[in-house]
Amino acid sequence: MEIKTIKSFMLRNGYPDSILDRVISLFINKTQTIKQTQTNDNDHKQFQVILPYLGSFSKRLEQKIKSSISQHLPKVKVVFIYRAATRLKTLFAFKDKLPSYLSSGIVYRYTCCRCNSTYVGETIRHAKRRFSEHMGVSGLTGKPLKGQNPTAVLDHVKKCKCLISLSDFAIIGRDNISEENLRIKESLFTHKENPKLSIHSKSIPLVLFKN
Repeated sequence: MEIKTIKSFMLRNGYPDSILDRVISLFINKTQTIKQTQTNDNDHKQFQVILPYLGSFSKRLEQKIKSSISQHLPKVKVVFIYRAATRLKTLFAFKDKLPSYLSSGIVYRYTCCRCNSTYVGETIRHAKRRFSEHMGVSGLTGKPLKGQNPTAVLDHVKKCKCLISLSDFAIIGRDNISEENLRIKESLFTHKENPKLSIHSKSIPLVLFKN
């Protein structure tokens, strides 16, 4: 019907009938050739089906798939590949996990084990090195540091006369993109948690919380 409509329109616009018949014939032949080629390609294609190996259940499923394909696509060949349900990579860690105390670009929280006072800070250095400074010791040797600038955490430990260890510190945020982003996150956590020991209310002024 579409071809007849187009031919009628073209005749009314002065196109010769013989030329229109030739063009229509070429179009129909080309369309049929493309369809036949596509059908032949599909008939001889080979597909892979990947299934988890679950014993006899997998074999029964394979037979059902083969039966359905042979019924509707008799010339299509299907190859089944089985994989173990449990992969080796799920049983073993092939990469060593980086210890948390070697993390850098972090926002951290200190919580006093005696009075639960908290402090929020940030550091672009390794966590253990900064935590050790708050403890007044070297991160490498564990020996007391000499001539160290006091920190809010260290001052509190002396006043509260509490014990302090690395377990009193927790990483609560990360950002390795830029130091400014890290300080913004520190400000957000400081505003959220309102830590008693933090000297500054925020590392970077945040207009979002401006009165």
